[in-house]
Amino acid sequence: MIDVNNKMGQTPGTKKQKQINENAQSLRLLIEKSSGIMSINDTKGNFVYLSPSLAKVTGFSCDTFKNTNLYDYIHPDDLPKIKKIFPNILESPEKEASITVRFRNKSGGWNDFDVSIKNFIDVSCIGGILMNYRDVTERRAFENKLTSEKEKLVVTLKNIGEGVVTTDINGRIILMNSAAEELTGYTQEDAKGKNVDDIVNIADEKTGKRYESVIDKALTSRLVNGYESHTILISKNGESRIISDSGAYIKDKYNNITGTVLVFRDITDKVAIEREIFKNDKIESISLLAGGLAHDFNNILTVILGNISLAKMYIKTGKKDNAIDRLTDVEKALNQARKLTKQLLTFAKGGAPVIKPVLITSLVRDTVSFALSGSKIKYEIIGEDDVWPVDIDEGQISQVINNLIINAKQAMPDGGLITIKYENIVVGKKPSLPLKTGRYVKISFKDTGCGISSEIIQRIFDPYFTTKANGNGLGLSMCYSILKKHGGYITVKSALGKGSTFFIYLPVSKQKTFDTQNDQQVLRGEGRILIMDDNESIRDTAGRILVSLGYEAYFAKDGDEAVKLYSNMKEKGQAPDVILMDLTIP
Repeated sequence: MIDVNNKMGQTPGTKKQKQINENAQSLRLLIEKSSGIMSINDTKGNFVYLSPSLAKVTGFSCDTFKNTNLYDYIHPDDLPKIKKIFPNILESPEKEASITVRFRNKSGGWNDFDVSIKNFIDVSCIGGILMNYRDVTERRAFENKLTSEKEKLVVTLKNIGEGVVTTDINGRIILMNSAAEELTGYTQEDAKGKNVDDIVNIADEKTGKRYESVIDKALTSRLVNGYESHTILISKNGESRIISDSGAYIKDKYNNITGTVLVFRDITDKVAIEREIFKNDKIESISLLAGGLAHDFNNILTVILGNISLAKMYIKTGKKDNAIDRLTDVEKALNQARKLTKQLLTFAKGGAPVIKPVLITSLVRDTVSFALSGSKIKYEIIGEDDVWPVDIDEGQISQVINNLIINAKQAMPDGGLITIKYENIVVGKKPSLPLKTGRYVKISFKDTGCGISSEIIQRIFDPYFTTKANGNGLGLSMCYSILKKHGGYITVKSALGKGSTFFIYLPVSKQKTFDTQNDQQVLRGEGRILIMDDNESIRDTAGRILVSLGYEAYFAKDGDEAVKLYSNMKEKGQAPDVILMDLTIP
């Protein structure tokens, strides 16, 4: 402890002086026993007295401070501040000031002190400048760290590509980063304190309808890939950008909501690229589909032309029965062509299936037989008897079966066996499959091909996913879509080198009558039928068929001609009973 001028020590003298000395001694004992940090300095800053705690905090011994000045321990950058304060303190008794300075310690570092300075020069037991120190080193270190982290956060927010907006609990904007400023067209200064709905203007991309609450929209959003979010942000100058948006509540340590943070990502360019890719993929898919259909139609036309030539030859040689057999094959080929056309229309429209009750066994056998014609692959069918009738669109389900058989063919380039098995099943209240409770027909298609690896089996029903060099990735995804629209399901079981088994589930029909797909008896009739079609061959063929069945046929090549003909027939009291029209004619 320093007591340079014995200000707080015992001194002889008068009774009054004795009392002063006793008070000083009591004060000194109180200071030494307390943890408070203080010093008494003269008008020039020299230490007159210091508490032991100052020495303890700084690491110096009390003797170190002998014959030293306060300024010797103050950080150079803080010296001007404290040297400016001292003259002001000396101007009047008991004048007080506060300052924060860095005080050198023994290790060569610095302690941060909040210092209270007061003029007690005229107080006899002190007789100097009283300085009380509060060590705030840890607090300042924490504050500096917090400031540093805040600066990092600000820099991060400023430079990230996403727009970030934070609001208070009432929706008033507290902060906007640079990306948000660019997207909205408002600066941080313009937006601060304003309601977020007045600054962030988002709307539905398709309808253009503005969302009433930006916060509600963002908090209920789920980030999605691509342009499925259909959200646009309209800037101050009216420019629209496609965005993905999300939000979260800001909570304090007591889990109370204090505000929200909203994040907007500009995905305009990404969406444009994805849409272009999607468009190109669709064009490529349609090209591949057209090529496949052209190949199938060529096969059908070969069958038709060949059988017609044979029928003509048999007729010339008087072999009528053989000619009828050939024409029957022509009729079958034409029905297959009609089904292919229906499949193409289904693909183009992507509409809901037109279902009717059907015994599916004949459809499966015909489709499989046609798809495997000319290949080295054999097939067997198990459980055809007593299969329940199902509600299906024949054209669409034929397309599903055809796709499955084509995949099996490609998995067995050197030949193999496809086993088709039927099962009637009942799905209970706790199904293991995503199907409604009820009765279903389960059909499995098992091949002996190369199989599917576990790494990709979960993705094979994804649109445009394919492992084939020339594949378009639409076949199985189309199967999945068609069966889902039928209220059915498709799944697969496979392993590399062990083949694959696809399972399809179709709901059983609740109707008692159904199409057995047997040959229908020719029904004759009578009446007037007006046919409107711009194709002369179709008019001629349809007319001959109708006349052969007992009907009167009338023809028009377009709408104007049909209207005139109808009017004339009606005036004569012979209005058509039925009108057949090609609706694609302009």
